Amino acid sequence: MPPLRRSVSIALACAVLGLPVLAARADESPGPSSPDRHCTLEEQCPHGVFCTYSVSPTGSAATQEQQIAAVRELDCVNAAKKKGMEPRCRSGSNMAGQHLYCPKGETGTAKKSGCGK
Repeated sequence: MPPLRRSVSIALACAVLGLPVLAARADESPGPSSPDRHCTLEEQCPHGVFCTYSVSPTGSAATQEQQIAAVRELDCVNAAKKKGMEPRCRSGSNMAGQHLYCPKGETGTAKKSGCGK
């Protein structure tokens, strides 16, 4: 088998074998010490900000409502980052939910009990 063809075959095999692993991870719930399991202001950072997220069509396929929601999501994230906040955890699914942005170094009750970031 020519070297290029062998490289392509190896790459395809790795991609196909890796897909079930990625698919399984997407459905797993967070572990007991994951910050995602304890994603509240009280547990992570009292002065944090939640920014919603959702996966929806973009461009011409998106409705006006979806486009407005996407701009609001981006505005929230940019405002949090401008204040020096960083993403800590998320609550929700892979398709929609909220990311919690916290001031750097701020902790909540989860940190004291050994949970969280």
